[in-house]
Amino acid sequence: MPDQSGDYGWLEINAPYLLSLQILGFMDRMKCRLKNVRSLAHASLTFHMIDWISYEYEDDDNYQTRLEDDQAMVRDLMENVRHVRNLTLGTWIVQVLSTCEVKHLVRCSISMRKCLLLEVDLHPFDLPGIDMLLRSSAILETFVIDLSRPHAYEQMNNFGELSDVDGRNYWASKGMLSQCLRTVKIFGFSEPVIEFAQFLLQNAKGLEKMIFNKKNKCNDWQYYFGHEDFFKTIQKLLSLPRSSARAQIILL
Repeated sequence: MPDQSGDYGWLEINAPYLLSLQILGFMDRMKCRLKNVRSLAHASLTFHMIDWISYEYEDDDNYQTRLEDDQAMVRDLMENVRHVRNLTLGTWIVQVLSTCEVKHLVRCSISMRKCLLLEVDLHPFDLPGIDMLLRSSAILETFVIDLSRPHAYEQMNNFGELSDVDGRNYWASKGMLSQCLRTVKIFGFSEPVIEFAQFLLQNAKGLEKMIFNKKNKCNDWQYYFGHEDFFKTIQKLLSLPRSSARAQIILL
């Protein structure tokens, strides 16, 4: 049904016995609400709103209204998947959470998730949202970052809320991680990965494995690092300090 402005329809899911849910693709003029999903164990929310693009062309008042609507929708979604043990989120939701985080609009409710997979690019716009998700994952055991998928919205730099995020030094002042975290998997590679890996290694005291997977079997690691920097980058990864004596760094 349309909202009060008549601009949107709503996809409302009321399914108390649903165990697995996947919502993906463009939600063109369609907002999403989870009303009763108490049995949900696996959720993948990788959809994105086409209005994320159109923000750029709107006046300040209309932009703010649309952003606030999307922030409210995403906060409600996150509240309703707090109990989900295996959660996958895409770039759009993570970046909306980032705008909430920098505006202090998110109360960091503790979740029950044990596995968190983020399809992001570690762009500066992703970082506050990732930070908030990690802080709220007190019993997280497995954390996965997938940089290998195409991410449509990581370069949308017209958002004033996120323009001051320092991507190079963001993790230097952070330190709160689940002490249950045992496994980190990173698919693909980009320049910000090393700083993020360093943060995880220094703060995940129970970490056992950090696995780097190039994902594309047709490419070797030199595809990501370049021939000249290959051994230097590998050496840096393997020499990162670790708070867990059991932590292994594995390249696949």
